[in-house]
Formats: sequence, C-alpha cells, structure tokens
Amino acid sequence: TCNTGFTRGGKQWPELLHSALKDAAGTQTLMLANAGVSGDSVVEALARFDHDVARVRPDLTIVCLGSNDANRLDDAAFDEGLGRIVDRLQALGGEVVLRTPTPVWELTPSRIWPGDLKLQAKIARIRALAAARSLPLIDTYAMWQDDERRGALRIAEVMGDAVHTDAVG
Repeated sequence: TCNTGFTRGGKQWPELLHSALKDAAGTQTLMLANAGVSGDSVVEALARFDHDVARVRPDLTIVCLGSNDANRLDDAAFDEGLGRIVDRLQALGGEVVLRTPTPVWELTPSRIWPGDLKLQAKIARIRALAAARSLPLIDTYAMWQDDERRGALRIAEVMGDAVHTDAVG
C-alpha cells in the first residue's frame, strides 16, 4: 500500500484505484489519500488515525488490516481495534468498506499459505464485522483463492515477496 519497493517502482493498488475512479467519475478533481503503512497493525493505525485520516474527512474509506495483526494481536484486541476504526470513520460521516488482505505466499513449499490459521482467523473476523455492521466487503483473500483454484490466477506470479504483491498483483 505505501511502499513502491514491493512493486519495483510500479503503481500500487491505491494509485490504480484513483485513476479508475477519476475515469469513472469523469473528473480529475477526485482526491485519494493513501493512509496505509506497510507493517502496521490496528494498534498503529489507530495511533495515526487523527493525523492521517480524520483531518482529511474522507467520503469513503477502504480499510484493509489483518495481515500484521495475525501474529501480533489476539482476536479480541483485533476486533476491538478494527471496530474502533470503523466507529471513528462512521463518526466522520463517510462510507466504510472493509477489505480482506491478499493471501500470503509460502516460500517452502511453494504454494498458497492456507495453513496459516491466525491469518484466516483475522479474515473471518473482518467478514463477521462487515456482516454485523452491514458494511460492504471486498473479500480479496477469497477472490484470489478462488481464482487460483480455477486456474485464472497464479498467486506466485503476482507477488513481490512472500507477503506483498508486485505491480501486477
């Protein structure tokens, strides 16, 4: 999200989304603020919230957290933190969309990392929060898994490393 080192200088998904939204809206005046920080958990995201998000007063926010939380936070702390982020965004008056992280590519053996129960647990909690609060959900994890199973995507070919997507991803 925030480091073009993973995309080797290529555009990241927020930049691609920004271009697509401007094209769809037929205007160049649409602003996108990328508040993502690689390596952050919900704890760090909450600490930066006022400076990086609230001051912008976004009309729409896509929240994608969970990968870094998988090995750092228990489920209760993750739920509380993600819920607080959603509450604070809704208090600003904007729309909130939750997004699950992409799968992590396991280097040995070379295959998707479906055995990471901690990551899957966080993803299940994101899905549950979206359902409980009637929030839109972009289930990237499920889409990529489904595309891999159908042969429409080779996840290994769109990863810059074991965790981060490259420019194609």
